[in-house]
Amino acid sequence: MIFLRSVLGLIIAGAAFYGLFLGGSMKDPNHRRNLVAYYTNMSNIVVLIFQLSVLISGLFPESGFYAFTQNGILQFCIMNMILVTFLVYHFILYPAIIIKKEALTDAEREAGKLTPNNICVHYIVPLGSVLYWLVFANKDIPFLSTVLWLLIPTAYFIFILIRAVLKINIYGKDTPYPYFFIDKNLIGTKNFVRSVVACFAVFFGIGCVTFVVSLILR
Repeated sequence: MIFLRSVLGLIIAGAAFYGLFLGGSMKDPNHRRNLVAYYTNMSNIVVLIFQLSVLISGLFPESGFYAFTQNGILQFCIMNMILVTFLVYHFILYPAIIIKKEALTDAEREAGKLTPNNICVHYIVPLGSVLYWLVFANKDIPFLSTVLWLLIPTAYFIFILIRAVLKINIYGKDTPYPYFFIDKNLIGTKNFVRSVVACFAVFFGIGCVTFVVSLILR
């Protein structure tokens, strides 16, 4: 099981590194400016760091570092974080890009193509991480985990709002907001608040579903 876990971890980490860097931002210096602005990139970076940490800590199975990487709540939060990347892209962003519901930048046009790097960050890493969690994760977690995982999107929304206050626009767009459904300049303050509330309601629902799965698989 440890060997299979390591192999899957390497596949996930390799896909994240390729999608983010070798096949992604390194190809276009301008897109590097947006690297940490997009939830997709942030979630893939977290997964990359986590999987590398698991692999390294596996060399020291008696260490506190290894125990930390095997923490059930941590694994639950990271899995839900990257699962949202797949769900939002596949069911919201990709369809919107295809039917051109928003003004497209070069990066957004690229996101509408199933290129190897897009497949890596939006499909292989998220679905591989879900498989990793289903098979190898510690699922002895409290219901409180469904709330704790919301700290991740909360931190992301705060980060985006800080960028907005500082007027750090996305490269190629006249707005600091990376996604049209949370772009206050595009949809207005009232719809922005509604959209954020709806996002958190859905995120909590996802956490509840995955928590039930953890109960079944314990």
